[in-house]
Amino acid sequence: IEGKNTAVAFTPDNKYLLSCGWKGKVTVWRMSDRQQIYQFIPYEGMYDTNYKYIAFIRSLAISPDGKKFALGDDTKDDGLVEFDMPSDDDGWKNIIKTRTAQKITVKKLEYVGTGKYMAVLTNENALIILDAQNHNELGKIENLSYEEEPEYFSNAYNDNFMYVNFGVDNISKLSLPSL
Repeated sequence: IEGKNTAVAFTPDNKYLLSCGWKGKVTVWRMSDRQQIYQFIPYEGMYDTNYKYIAFIRSLAISPDGKKFALGDDTKDDGLVEFDMPSDDDGWKNIIKTRTAQKITVKKLEYVGTGKYMAVLTNENALIILDAQNHNELGKIENLSYEEEPEYFSNAYNDNFMYVNFGVDNISKLSLPSL
């Protein structure tokens, strides 16, 4: 994996590894032979007119069922984008963005529960729970201080709660979807 990567994730079937980072590209690796099979730029406007990169992908998440993946960018108002997962190698060449959440800048994101929800940490220091089907906001914790900013989300694969690490010795069990 070349360049500075900000996120990597395996598909649940371990068929692919996705990586993304500072260059604004998503790279898809086939794990059976460890070959790069595709690379794409998911956001329009990631490069200026001189093809100089002006934004980067901060976060990547794959749904527990492997049917979708989402990317987060903290420099754009449409920072959360979601894609249907291709079923084979050739499907990556025709990848289409299926949903965009407007007015969300993303530092971190994760599918939680059985994939029914998404947890998003925003640039505005808020932790938001979204309905993964339509990206409607279901719950929110606002005004998190730097010390409280979640370091990790943990998927309990349960639609009733999730674990959040708010820093050293501060792991909280939060009720879904309301927080």
